[in-house]
Amino acid sequence: MAQVVVTRELGLTPGHSVFITGMIKNDINDFHINLGQDFDNLVLHFAPRFKIGSDVNTIVCNSRYQGVWNQEVRDNDFPFQKGQKVQLTVEYRMDELLITLQDNHVIPFPNRLDLKVVNYLSAAGVDIHSFNVQ
Repeated sequence: MAQVVVTRELGLTPGHSVFITGMIKNDINDFHINLGQDFDNLVLHFAPRFKIGSDVNTIVCNSRYQGVWNQEVRDNDFPFQKGQKVQLTVEYRMDELLITLQDNHVIPFPNRLDLKVVNYLSAAGVDIHSFNVQ
């Protein structure tokens, strides 16, 4: 699955949120949206899995520091369908990220990297249509 860098100038700082909308591709088993400094330093790897190994309709969140993945956090709320629109909001806090899904379910995820500014946004398996930092 090809990684597409959407921006390297996101400008997300603690106390602000990024609103992301896109379209999930039809021919995938998972998709992901990454936020961080670069691909080796991700404050959030948001990865809904339709079917990957034993993960079926599961959201996996993780972080990556200097190219090394950390411990995964899983959530079974799964409002996604292939070929359909995806919407999510990520509120960036000093201690955690709050990921609000399109069904208003919230997934808390620890802020493990303590980045002052999140500039990198990338995606795979989903076409990002818009993103907005507020």
